[in-house]
Amino acid sequence: MALDAHEKALGAASMDADGEPRARVKVVDREEMVRISREGMAQAAGGDTAEA
Repeated sequence: MALDAHEKALGAASMDADGEPRARVKVVDREEMVRISREGMAQAAGGDTAEA
C-alpha cells in the first residue's frame, strides 16, 4: 500500500506527453521499492521506520 501511494504521488508530480498529470510513476529501483514497502509495513504495525 505504501508503494502504491508513493507511485501515485510521483505520478501527480509529473506530466505525461500531453501535459496531463500521470496516474502513477512505477518505481523501478529495487532498493527504493524495498525501502518504501518496509516503511509502510512498519507504519501499519505502529513501529519505528528508523533502522538500527
